[in-house]
Amino acid sequence: MNSKIIKNIKYLISNIENYLFVFFIVTVFSCSPKYNPENGPMAYFKCNKTRAYISSEISFENLSKGSEFCVWDFGNGNISLEQNPSIKYNETGTFKVTLSVKNGAKTNVYSREIEIVKQPISYTITGVEIQKMPFFDHLGNPWDGALQGVYPDVYVKLVNRDNSILYSYPVNKRKENLGPAMLPTKFNIEFNSNLIFRDFNQSISVALFDFDSFSSDQLISTASPLFSINYFYENAVTPDRILLTGYNTLINLDISWQY
Repeated sequence: MNSKIIKNIKYLISNIENYLFVFFIVTVFSCSPKYNPENGPMAYFKCNKTRAYISSEISFENLSKGSEFCVWDFGNGNISLEQNPSIKYNETGTFKVTLSVKNGAKTNVYSREIEIVKQPISYTITGVEIQKMPFFDHLGNPWDGALQGVYPDVYVKLVNRDNSILYSYPVNKRKENLGPAMLPTKFNIEFNSNLIFRDFNQSISVALFDFDSFSSDQLISTASPLFSINYFYENAVTPDRILLTGYNTLINLDISWQY
């Protein structure tokens, strides 16, 4: 396998904590436990969310087998005798939902936890960390000449879906002659009211530029989120950083959420 591909895979694995949890909460398992009538009823259910915001509706589907009677305990003092109930939690915390089923003298229970979190109202971008970037252009030429140090003098811009500039890092704070040995490297972004986003559908990409005082600055590469911020928001996940990818480029975008 190509060494670059292996390196990218290793990086994704090392940063998987930002994304693995999302897979768990949005995955709906298609198979239920095996049912044996001789053992009595079997309790089992699915829910549309295992992590949600306060006051979000969570619905439950009773998939039990061989039961004549069921009782739901939502872990917050509320119970239900409905077959497929729904509930809204009014406080944060982890709640154990238990379904008890009965058939004659035989009973069975099944439980799973629901996590309720605060809903953010906005978020800000606090930093950009370059993990990987191209040090030569598509023709294999260095970004700078030998007199300038060969490696690029890098600064970053945050851009919208239409490539309009949301933020430009101060050029006078650029990373001079940024070579492979200097990675990872981070650009800390001071608080900027223009970087408070209340629209979670806002598209944000990072563009890397090579500063060139003798001509126009050169675009090195652009990286976009592997998962959009809205994807995390809709699944009630608020990571401190998200991964952006582009051609030969891996970038972490640091995020602060406001509630």
